[in-house]
Amino acid sequence: MLLPATAIFATFATSALAQDVTRTDWRMNRTSEIVTVPGVVSPANGDPLAFVYAPPIPDANAPGWEPAPDPQIIAFKGHNGDEISRLAEGTCLQAFDFVFFDTVVTVPEGAQVSDFTISFTGMDDGSRITIFNEAYPTGTPDMPDGINNFVAYNQNVTLDMAQFLRAGQNRVVITQVDDCPAGNKLRAADVVLNGSVIAAPQTGTPEPAPKAGADGMMDVAYGDVHVRSMDGLRFDFQVPGDFVVAGTADSRFVLHQRNEISATNPAVTVNVAAAAFIDGDVIEIYFDDDKVLLNGAVLDLGLARSSGFRTYYLPQGGSMDVTVRTKETIYTIYRYPEGDRLYNSAAPEAFRIKDPTNVVAGDSAVMKGTRGPAAIGLVGIEDGDRSNDLTLRSGEVIALPTTQDEVDRFGESWRVTADENLFGHRPPAPLAPPPAPVVMADLPEETRTTAATTCLQASVTEVNLLRDCTYDVALTGNAAFADAAAKVQASDAAVPDLPPAQSADGSNPVDDIGQAALAAAQAATGVQIVLPEARPEPEAEPVAEPEPAPEALREGIAGVVTREQRFLLDGYYMIFQADGNLCIYTEADNRFIWCVNNDPSIRYADTAEVVMTTGGQLMGLDAAGEVLYAYPPEPTGMPSDIFISSEGKVTMANETGTIWEFN
Repeated sequence: MLLPATAIFATFATSALAQDVTRTDWRMNRTSEIVTVPGVVSPANGDPLAFVYAPPIPDANAPGWEPAPDPQIIAFKGHNGDEISRLAEGTCLQAFDFVFFDTVVTVPEGAQVSDFTISFTGMDDGSRITIFNEAYPTGTPDMPDGINNFVAYNQNVTLDMAQFLRAGQNRVVITQVDDCPAGNKLRAADVVLNGSVIAAPQTGTPEPAPKAGADGMMDVAYGDVHVRSMDGLRFDFQVPGDFVVAGTADSRFVLHQRNEISATNPAVTVNVAAAAFIDGDVIEIYFDDDKVLLNGAVLDLGLARSSGFRTYYLPQGGSMDVTVRTKETIYTIYRYPEGDRLYNSAAPEAFRIKDPTNVVAGDSAVMKGTRGPAAIGLVGIEDGDRSNDLTLRSGEVIALPTTQDEVDRFGESWRVTADENLFGHRPPAPLAPPPAPVVMADLPEETRTTAATTCLQASVTEVNLLRDCTYDVALTGNAAFADAAAKVQASDAAVPDLPPAQSADGSNPVDDIGQAALAAAQAATGVQIVLPEARPEPEAEPVAEPEPAPEALREGIAGVVTREQRFLLDGYYMIFQADGNLCIYTEADNRFIWCVNNDPSIRYADTAEVVMTTGGQLMGLDAAGEVLYAYPPEPTGMPSDIFISSEGKVTMANETGTIWEFN
């Protein structure tokens, strides 16, 4: 796939647009009654015919408007919050239930809008987009100028409607229809302008209860098998069997994990299944055959797999969100405070289980802040004190630093007993001793270098995760462990007050990998690692300085990018990273494609901004304006842009053809 020439640096030239364009929170109006038209049958779910019978769009000041469940993305789950349709059985495609959502997009005078779409996730059954502005005071008509403004069931994006936007205020209205019993939802709607999602401003109002992927979920067991406590104590735990990972003091919300020696590599143990107890309900998840059971019965995940997301409500009041992605399925299980109902403002307790598709090695996470001093399991007591995290079931505390044998003794104390067992579908594998311990420093340096290189290429840069990733890839030869570690690092970025790391045995992750192996891997990739002391302390939300207007661009500069800016690129995204790298990843799964820093002699960490010159050069500049790198080395005399092929090959080209190849 060749990206359009405007997709990358042409976007930078108008990068202020994504920052200057604003929009209001999504609102919702669900005052309409169900519409039934005798003799009318819609041809398909979400078909435009249904909207012929839609009531008029409520005026912006009409009664009935209320905040959407999530002002950023809508997150509508039916009229009762259960994703259940109000339509009667037997009325599929013969009755229509309409709900309206609106947001106001304000475009500054002189801004250039190249594309404007609404991107949907989990929509049931169809939607129509209408734009109100100075040019269209009564709203854009259906199919304006032949542009399809409808999105049907199982579709996820509108056609480009940029030509209908105007400078000033543009009221964008989604008319959503439910035309068949069973489900009714609109999980997410993103406003995408010039390739960037336009978010509503954050306000001081309380955040809604954390949901799947939200801040606060801390990965506690992953890979081959690495465990970290809620206070940051890290250790490897290779013992096979069923173990209590975490649980509340009242034992009404408990997570179990099953470790087995890998079927493909007897040197490692992996997490092959998980089970949770939620106020009397039991969920079992088996990673090798994607089987999920609720209270002993197989749960039908067909709707989750077809739409990408579904919430399942448990008999005793909990819930489970199932999110299906290309490379993983995520199960997030919630327990709500007694007497509380779903979608209340009180945050629930939560576990998250990730089932990767390319390796049988699950990942468990626990919501921070919900486990008191009497909490149970491998992840310890969450009290900010790592010294008591290796507390046996008997109450004995193992002092730190300690040995692997003592860690295994601690883990054995949390082996699941017959009375506690939640795995009813399949008995555990016969008891077996853990694999013989492998000290990473004893592995050949070449093996460690290759493994660390694979991990860095997957964007695993935090040194403790890099150590775990290097260990897993070195022992198994499976790069899928690098993808899994990268996802843990991405999750960590969303955890407030992530505790600093400490190894139970007192080891140093850099020494585990080996100084020489680590240096060679960094030289091969040009990627800098993040050391623990470099992790920034949490601080108050800074007040952003005004961005310079596009006309402030210096002479000879066509576009400027600063640290942390990110641009969507038709399935990819480009980001100027905090470490000074300019990199491209896949949007769907954050897979590494390319980074500009391939010369270890260049001071990439000093890069203050990346520019595209009017002479067609890509340059990295330091704070003083000194050129750190330039591609191509000499100006071409005409504008150029960056292109990505379907094979991930990155080149620069202008109207005369390719002028530079990066790989």
